[in-house]
Amino acid sequence: CMSNGKAGYTRSKTAYSAHEFKTMDTYVESTNIIRKGNSLLISDFSHAHNDGSENRSYIFTFNPKRKAFTLRKYEYFSYGQAFPEIYQTFDLQNQRYTEETGCTYAGDSTSIAYQPNCKPRKISQCLRSDNVIFISDSPHRDVLRKRVVACR
Repeated sequence: CMSNGKAGYTRSKTAYSAHEFKTMDTYVESTNIIRKGNSLLISDFSHAHNDGSENRSYIFTFNPKRKAFTLRKYEYFSYGQAFPEIYQTFDLQNQRYTEETGCTYAGDSTSIAYQPNCKPRKISQCLRSDNVIFISDSPHRDVLRKRVVACR
């Protein structure tokens, strides 16, 4: 809910389903939402035993002109036998993209992430300043990846 002045609060829709922290025999998932100044930090984490982990972190900043929270930064991290080892940062405020990939499980032929010719790499590129992404949108790293361009 967001304040709408003296009239109280207005409910705003978001594209996120907040997962209550829960553990099952081999699986953990949770969502954290933290307000820090005029920003919301949303972190969505899941871990499966023997498979690996995924984490998505979003930083939204309130834009008074638009009266809405807009995405400033998105980070994605995955690691484990069933996930590619990757760390991506989409910094929309500074229009920068960075990516690091690793090969920890890629050499294990029994791993789902097996890639016999895997080589760790680091990438640093720029982002196009396409449409603003609001908290009601669903930013996904594949959509954000389309904004990546070579820096001039």
